[in-house]
This record gives sequence, C-alpha cells and structure tokens, in this order.
Amino acid sequence: MATRGRTFDPYRDVPRAQDFTREGVIASGELLRPELLERIGDTLGGLNEIGALRSGGTKVALEGVNREYTDRFGQIASRATLGALDTGISAGRLRLGARGQTFQEEEAKRRRKAAMLGAIGGVVGMGIGFIPFGGKPKDDAPRITQVPDYINV
Repeated sequence: MATRGRTFDPYRDVPRAQDFTREGVIASGELLRPELLERIGDTLGGLNEIGALRSGGTKVALEGVNREYTDRFGQIASRATLGALDTGISAGRLRLGARGQTFQEEEAKRRRKAAMLGAIGGVVGMGIGFIPFGGKPKDDAPRITQVPDYINV
C-alpha cells in the first residue's frame, strides 16, 4: 500500500548505496596494499644500494610513492562515491516508479468498484420501480388527479 502524504526523497537510498560502496573501496585499498608495500621495498632497497637511506632522499622518495598511491586510491574512492550517488538515486527512481504503479493499480481498482456499485445500484433501483404497483413501471402507475375534500389546499 502506498504511503500517503509523504514526499519523495530522491536521496533516500544513497546512504545504503554508500555503505555498499565503502566496502568496495576498502577492498580496493586492500588490493593495492601488496603493490604499495612492494614499491616501498623497492624504493628503500634502491636507496640502500646507493647508500642514501640516511639522506633526505628517503623522505622525498617515500612521499612520491605515498602521493602516487594516495592519488590512485582517491580516484577509486571518488568514482565509488559518484557511483553510490547514482545508484542511490536510481534506486529511488525505481521506488518512485513502483509507487506510481501501485497508485495506478489502486485507482483502477477504485474505479472498477465504483462502476460495479453504480451498476448494482442501477439494477436495484430499476427493480424497486416495478414493485409498488403490481409490477408496473413507475410511469404506468395510477395518478391521483383529484384532491380529497378533507385536505385543505
């Protein structure tokens, strides 16, 4: 049954879609972890080979690796957020369509019922017109043309 008097909120399903998307973003981060750790290891190994672990190069190199993976992860999260918004709004549109269809079905049912009651009322009303004067229709019923004397008009 459709709820009456309640306004449609197109963003109603967005939080649920964001919850599902959050799980996907976390999983994507977990998939990036081995690659990130390998890249950090390669960077530190390369700096160790040239004897630059204690220099300022370590900080700069690790900031570069961090920036690269932060950007990648940010892009994943950004796409996921936009996708969740779109998914939530689409779900809301589907719900609105279902509500519209339910309303149309209820309206059609109401009209059928009203038509049926009208038809039943017409048949019953017609039948009542035949009963009072021995089965004669109302138009053929005897008419009173003279007013009795005891009625003061």
